[in-house]
Amino acid sequence: MSTTRTRPKRPPSRKERAAAAGTEAPPERGDVAANADSDKGKPRRRAATPEGCVAADPSRAATPEGCVAADPSRAATPEGCVAADPSRAATPEGCVAADPSRAASLKLLAFLAVVWTAYVAKAVLFPIVLAVILYFLLSPLTRVLCRLRIPPVFGAGVVVLGGLLVIGTGIYFLFLPASEMIADLPETLRKADRKLWFILKPLDDVNKASSQISKLTQSKDAEGSKVPQVQVRQPPLTYVLFNLTGGVVVGAVVVVILLYLLLATAHRTLNSIIELIPGLRHKQGVVRMIRNVEMSISTYLLTVTVINVCLGVVIASVMALLCVPNPILIGVMAATLNYVPYLGCMVGTAITFLVAVVALPSAGEALLPPLCYLGINSLEGNLLTPMILGERMSMNPVLVFLSLILWGWLWGVGGVLIAVPMLSIAAIVCTHFASLAPVARFISGGGPLEPG
Repeated sequence: MSTTRTRPKRPPSRKERAAAAGTEAPPERGDVAANADSDKGKPRRRAATPEGCVAADPSRAATPEGCVAADPSRAATPEGCVAADPSRAATPEGCVAADPSRAASLKLLAFLAVVWTAYVAKAVLFPIVLAVILYFLLSPLTRVLCRLRIPPVFGAGVVVLGGLLVIGTGIYFLFLPASEMIADLPETLRKADRKLWFILKPLDDVNKASSQISKLTQSKDAEGSKVPQVQVRQPPLTYVLFNLTGGVVVGAVVVVILLYLLLATAHRTLNSIIELIPGLRHKQGVVRMIRNVEMSISTYLLTVTVINVCLGVVIASVMALLCVPNPILIGVMAATLNYVPYLGCMVGTAITFLVAVVALPSAGEALLPPLCYLGINSLEGNLLTPMILGERMSMNPVLVFLSLILWGWLWGVGGVLIAVPMLSIAAIVCTHFASLAPVARFISGGGPLEPG
C-alpha cells in the first residue's frame, strides 16, 4: 500500500492576506531597497502644503496663498505681502497700512486748509455761494415760466429783473427812514442813557473805580518822564466808505450775472453731465437724483422765505399798533434776521427795545414792543415752522450755533445770514446718498431726516 506524502501548506504572504482583507500591503524589504535604488540621483521630494507651497522650515510655515513667512512674528498677509510690523497690518490690497494718527492729522490739515482758503478768498467765494443759494430759491419760478412756453434765457431774465425790481423798491422806500435812524443814533443813545440811568449807573461806577485804580498804580517817574506817544492814524471815513461800497457793488454784480447764467443754462449743464454717464438706466437715475435734490432745496428755501416774510408783516403790524416809529423797517429787519436762528431773535429784540425806550414815554409801554417781538418769534420758531416743515428738517442746535460762529468769523454778516441755509442744503444732499446718511442724521440732531 503506497502512501502519498502531502506537502504542508505554505502560509499566505502579506500580499495575499492584504488582498483577502481588501487593504494595501506595506512594501517588502526588497521592494523598499529597489525603490531606494531607483530613486538615487533624484531630488528628495518635500511634503507640499495643501496649496502647493514648500515649507522651508517647520517654524516657517507656508501661508495659505503659498508665501513663506520670513518670521512667525511677521505673518504673511492674505495677499502674500509680509507685514513690516505686526502693529502695521497689511491692507487687503497688500500695502502696509499707515498710522491711524497720521490719517487723522492729514484730515485735520485738509480741513484747516479749506477754512483758510475760505477766509482768504471770501471776496470771491461769498458771491458765488450766494448766487448758488439764490438759484435754488428762484429755480421753481424759472420752471413755471418754461411750462408757459417761455425760453429759459428770457425766463431767467424775467426772474432776475423782477427780483432786482423788488429789492430796488424796498431800498427806495426804506432808505430814508433807515438813514434818519442812523443819523439820529447818537441822540437816541443819549435819550436811552437818561431813561435807563438806574441800569447804567452801576456800570458807570465800576468804570470810574477801575480808572482810578489804574491811575494810582502808575509810578511818579513814569508820569514825569517824557515818553514818546505813538498815534495810529485811521484812514478817513470817506475812504473806508468808498472801499466798502466798491466791494459791495462788485459783489452784487457778480451775484446778478452768475445767478442769471445759472438760471438760463442749468438744463444745458445738466445735459452735458448726463452725456458723460454710460447706460440709459444710470442716466435716468442720475437725472432723478439731481432733480430730487434741487426740488428739495428749492422747496425748503422758498418755504422758509415765505415764513420770514409773513413774520415780518405780522411784526410790522404789531409795531404800528403799539405806536413804535418806523414799523415797516422793523418788520424788514425781523424778516431778515429770522434767517439767523437764536442770535437774530435776540438782536431784533434788543433793537426794538432801544427804539421803544426812546420813542415811548413810560417804561411799561417801552417793554411791551420787545416782548411782543420775542413772543411772535418764539411762536413762529417753536410752532409754525416745525408744523410746516416737519420734524424731518430739524437741525442740531449745537451744530447750528457752531455754524453761525464759523461762517460769521469767515465772511462776517453775510456769512451769518447764509450759514443755516448752507447747513440745510448740506443735510438735504446727504439724505440722497446712502453712504452720507449718518452725516444727515448728525446734522438733524439724530432725527428722522428723510429725502424729499
